[in-house]
Amino acid sequence: MHCYYESPIGTLEIRTKHKALVGLKFITKKTKNIEQQTPFQQKVCRQLNDYFFYNLKTFNIEIELEGTDFQKRIWNYLETIPYGTTVSYQSVANALNIPSSTIVIGKSIGKNPILIVIPCHRVIGIDGALKGYSGGLHRKAKLLELENKKYFCSLPLED
Repeated sequence: MHCYYESPIGTLEIRTKHKALVGLKFITKKTKNIEQQTPFQQKVCRQLNDYFFYNLKTFNIEIELEGTDFQKRIWNYLETIPYGTTVSYQSVANALNIPSSTIVIGKSIGKNPILIVIPCHRVIGIDGALKGYSGGLHRKAKLLELENKKYFCSLPLED
């Protein structure tokens, strides 16, 4: 099932299966008309709203990950990165005991199906630079800015 959430930084498509979130991504065009959200989708939207308006730091939503065991291992680790902090791709690789595989780590992070809730936006380059984000680097910067007022963002919102 699909529904949409209009965030301050773009439209999010919410995909759910039963009572679990299976997908959350930024889109440029809505593909389906949604007449009524399920109670679970309403819960997801409420928590997203609370996140974007500084009232939520940790999501409490059932998720169902669809990916390889390796990808799930990386995505599960991303959920442990605290709100308002960033880590490097290298530190993710080191923490998972695969230090020579930062490219593979980056590719797996890039396939994260549940943006924001699984906070891949908190992973940056070892030099502090913003690196890849499937929702666009401008959105990654805005999410980091939202979580940490010390982070300076000069990128425009548009692609």
